[in-house]
Amino acid sequence: MKIGTISTCYETNETLGKCFLDWHYLRYNKLFGIENVYSSVCHGCFEETAKLGYPIKSQDKTIETLNDFKDCHIIDDLTVFEEPVTEIKCWNTCLNYVLSKNVDYVILLAADEIWSLKDIENAVKFIQKNEYIDIFHAQFKNLIFDYHTYSLDFIVPRIFPTNKHGGLFRFYQDDLIQFIDKKKNFEVSNLTIPRSLCFPRHESWAGSPEKLKRKAAFGVLRYGMASYIWDEKENKLKFNPEYYSKVKLQPELYHD
Repeated sequence: MKIGTISTCYETNETLGKCFLDWHYLRYNKLFGIENVYSSVCHGCFEETAKLGYPIKSQDKTIETLNDFKDCHIIDDLTVFEEPVTEIKCWNTCLNYVLSKNVDYVILLAADEIWSLKDIENAVKFIQKNEYIDIFHAQFKNLIFDYHTYSLDFIVPRIFPTNKHGGLFRFYQDDLIQFIDKKKNFEVSNLTIPRSLCFPRHESWAGSPEKLKRKAAFGVLRYGMASYIWDEKENKLKFNPEYYSKVKLQPELYHD
């Protein structure tokens, strides 16, 4: 089995080591029947982030770390965009690289998503037992506010077999894929890997105030409304009551 991981990065230096090093260990030790892992990464400032006034290139040494990772063969392919870029262009740039390596599965690996070796092992066993499935979703330990508080509501498509519907064609929206036969995510079979087997960490909504402010503002600009808002008066991230009223849900939090 050959796997291709694809990642986009911007101001993510604090999580890069945690994100990539287990995949690197997996590749060089050929664990769990995996022959090889090809990792393609894009550094890009999304157009919405640029509109908010943030610099095109990360200021936290993300690019420097990625260059070091490439020199050390922790990742295989690195594209650094010099102008604002769409998220879709980043994902498809990476997708084209790993598909050129004839991988069996593509794994969307956001730079703030941390898979342990046990998560990877159990996910591999699960997808091998369910070979008829077209897309696999992962449920994440979605850290919120701090590194001990989390929700269970982040369940997203992450593993894409390359031998379905003529092959993978392109991402057309965020993490939504279109196959060569033109079928899209919601027209094919999807299955979530049980949380008891695979429960990676998602560190998107925990971290420095600067990061959380940027992400909250980005969500509003891209989607019109975000589930979290930055409270300037209290200087902290909060749930957005307007959002949860609109979707008629109540946020549930758990603690380690």
